[in-house]
Amino acid sequence: MMRPSLAVTVAFCLGALAPAFAQTRDFSGVWLYEPSKSETAYSKPVGRILTVVDERSRVTVTLSKTGLPIAIEKYSCTTDGAATRAASGPESVTWTLRREGQTLVWHGVRTANNASIGFTERWSLSPDGNTLTVDRVYAVSPEAAATHPERSQIKEVFTKQPSRKR
Repeated sequence: MMRPSLAVTVAFCLGALAPAFAQTRDFSGVWLYEPSKSETAYSKPVGRILTVVDERSRVTVTLSKTGLPIAIEKYSCTTDGAATRAASGPESVTWTLRREGQTLVWHGVRTANNASIGFTERWSLSPDGNTLTVDRVYAVSPEAAATHPERSQIKEVFTKQPSRKR
């Protein structure tokens, strides 16, 4: 029979370790953009699809649109915060990605035509795992933020699509 102090110690250790195992959520899936649930000053394009492959240490995202046979954009980053650079024509993006609890946090700088804009995206899942919310904050100049505050913060909502049986 365990002594009370040993039982309390074991229970405490198990309780302390449980959150470490429950912290990581799997963002994998095919996600359809929900314009009616999103908050953005820009046009709300219908038919945007994110395909996410979350392998814990690496996340790969493919952006596509219904009806188009090719991907619009694809990027892949390790979750250790190491910088990843992707180039497409005159534009380049440098990304870093980290897991913060149950959230994916992307930091990026998009450069084109000698101009750069920084941004941070915080990806979170609903408790049931069927809704992906992307909160994006752009690093804009103070002047731009004062005159167009709606352009510095965007919330995009995506709904997980049923997986296809093969």
